[in-house]
Amino acid sequence: MADLGTAKRSQELVKLIMPILAYEGPDVQSATLADLLAIWVAGHAPALREEILAMHIQFVRDLIPVNEEILFGEEGHPAER
Repeated sequence: MADLGTAKRSQELVKLIMPILAYEGPDVQSATLADLLAIWVAGHAPALREEILAMHIQFVRDLIPVNEEILFGEEGHPAER
């Protein structure tokens, strides 16, 4: 997980990026995030890319419940109610 300073800066950037993606469909959102992730992964040495990608995906998985509660409250996603 990120340290407090990294998490704070990340949230600042997320607040800037969210309005840009908010009115795009899921295909455009997904393609944009995939392209940004591919740029980030490509910046790492080829021998490290699988490990970096696996760590990143685990980080995303860890953040899903947190963000689900932020978006939908304690009740969780409407599809699960």
